[in-house]
Amino acid sequence: MKAHRMFSDNVQQYLDDIEILDFVVQQEGLKEIYNEIKDKTLACVVPLVFVSDPVNFIVDLNIIVKHETPSEFGQYEYYLIPNFINKKTNLISLINSLTISTNADYKTILNSIGEQIKELHFQTSYDYKPYLKVDQEFIIFGLDIS
Repeated sequence: MKAHRMFSDNVQQYLDDIEILDFVVQQEGLKEIYNEIKDKTLACVVPLVFVSDPVNFIVDLNIIVKHETPSEFGQYEYYLIPNFINKKTNLISLINSLTISTNADYKTILNSIGEQIKELHFQTSYDYKPYLKVDQEFIIFGLDIS
């Protein structure tokens, strides 16, 4: 996708519904999620964790947002937080913003991301211990690799 703006230094935000939907339906994992949420009438926030580079074990966080009603920007938002493991990201601000605009539950979003990171253990041959660090400024999803 081309038309994005930076929500923060490490969070890319996409707002164009046509571009978002064209991209999402072409991505196998994202397409399945879109098919589940497209007919829902309530707002939803769906975080998805993907290994983008298995050789270097780089993990990206994708977040699809569907608003209850379209705004001047559209009904969907898409966020990409590349290589977010063991990094200070602006997830606190992003998740706070999403909980306000969609009434999503803050802890549910964090738990979903954390559970998906734990699932990576079963999908890869890496040995690591996932952890979550939350302070007043940052959320860090980390992996202590053995």
